[in-house]
Amino acid sequence: MLRTLSRCTGVRSCWVDSLTLELTLPEASSVETFWGHRAEACGAAPVRAPERVTGGADLLSAHESIDTVLLRLRGEPPQTAVFAGWSARLPETDTPLISVHHPHGQTAKIARGRVSHYWNCADVVYCGANAEIVAIHYFGVSCVDGLTSGGSSGAGAFRADTGELVGVLTGGLSSCAAPTNSDDFGWFGWVCWETGAGVGCE
Repeated sequence: MLRTLSRCTGVRSCWVDSLTLELTLPEASSVETFWGHRAEACGAAPVRAPERVTGGADLLSAHESIDTVLLRLRGEPPQTAVFAGWSARLPETDTPLISVHHPHGQTAKIARGRVSHYWNCADVVYCGANAEIVAIHYFGVSCVDGLTSGGSSGAGAFRADTGELVGVLTGGLSSCAAPTNSDDFGWFGWVCWETGAGVGCE
């Protein structure tokens, strides 16, 4: 859910043009994005000021059951921005994943982990009222290196072997005090199944 003055992490991914659902999200028209907010080393100053893109976005689809929305930006991202490839296949347990995120709006951080377990909507509170209760919607990731925190939500989980986006961070219990606790990622494959897009969903 987008909220005024919220900060979260996002992923630029390519999607099929035929997927245009006539949905509205008033807050989408005020979305601002910031690009290239990174440093060369931990604790170092940013390489440069992030590039700001204004103009809002159009809502393509909303997926309460995996806490994810797809937006089409109205403003043009910087030339250096690239699309993330994605896969609708559910990653197997022990699959190594990498997540790039912006905790509390800070410069990009990297967390590495492995798929540890799966959640269905009977197990989590994120799914909303109309989800299929027994179907897998989320997978847990046990951190191996690095942690997530507030503002990291929305970060992609990418397969370490192929670089494909497979999930989107929703929440979790990892922290500096409990680094072995897992984080929960909405399975990106549900975007395919809920919209009936068919393309790339096999």
